[in-house]
Amino acid sequence: ANMMSGFTGLFIAVNRSKIIGGWFPPAMIALAVGITTTTTPVANTIGIGLTSLMPSVEFAFTVTAIIAVFFTITWFLFGKDSSDEIAAAEADVEKPSILKGLAEIVKSPWAWVLSLSAMFIMASQVPLMAFTTATLQTLRELDPVAAGGMATAITIGMGVGSVVSPIIVRAIKSFRVIIAIYAVVTALVIYFGWQMPVGVVMYAVYFLGGWSLGYLISIIFTYPVMVFGREKAATAQGLVQTFLLIGASVFLTNVTIPLAGGANPGTFPTIFMIAAVFCLIGSALLFIIPDQGKKMTKKVEEKKEAAEPQL
Repeated sequence: ANMMSGFTGLFIAVNRSKIIGGWFPPAMIALAVGITTTTTPVANTIGIGLTSLMPSVEFAFTVTAIIAVFFTITWFLFGKDSSDEIAAAEADVEKPSILKGLAEIVKSPWAWVLSLSAMFIMASQVPLMAFTTATLQTLRELDPVAAGGMATAITIGMGVGSVVSPIIVRAIKSFRVIIAIYAVVTALVIYFGWQMPVGVVMYAVYFLGGWSLGYLISIIFTYPVMVFGREKAATAQGLVQTFLLIGASVFLTNVTIPLAGGANPGTFPTIFMIAAVFCLIGSALLFIIPDQGKKMTKKVEEKKEAAEPQL
């Protein structure tokens, strides 16, 4: 059951870029991915809150199954791979075979750079989400409710940042500027966040850290379709998703915690320091990928010029 649930979630994650690329023009892809990315933290927050109110585990799984079946049926009834406009534009475009597309992705250095970036950025997120509450309780002596409230600021910030940041990228015409700023902000929040004055200041700091971290993750889901095109986006995202899962599941127990000397209140600051370094490494890799913000803006300007009447 766990394996099939994981397969379903991974299938959706891998094909997200391809589906969005079939519905939105390049100028809107970043914003569309940002909005869809917010669904995960929002769903997690709602699910955690509602699950505690349910009378039994069996009831909780029944409700989950009903929701999954409902949206599956809805997709088969109303879902489409692409809009009519984009489908018409791609009608004459030769679609590469799966093996050919996979070979091209594997040969691309940017696919591997993006994959490694995803691995390190996810390796920085997991310790932040896993140890923030425990750190605030043990080292700052907050009660569980207050500590959980501070940690919630990260999740809320991730959702808001994923939606608002693409608008900023479009305005300044660059992903790289945002990546550089958000990387520094995220790393500082990961390392110093738990040391901030308790109250509004700490909540605002964690919100800002979630904002920046959430959009760094969104860029990872945005770049496959922008760098490789819609037809190869799912293949590229599959490779990226594999490394992302390595960063999420393997790094914490096999790299981060051993490097820190264990997982206990005395090593929590070291764990956060290692996570901050991982964030900077992943962001540096993301930074060297050709700036898709300029590419996106260039396409928009070309369309505007084509639409202007010739004198």
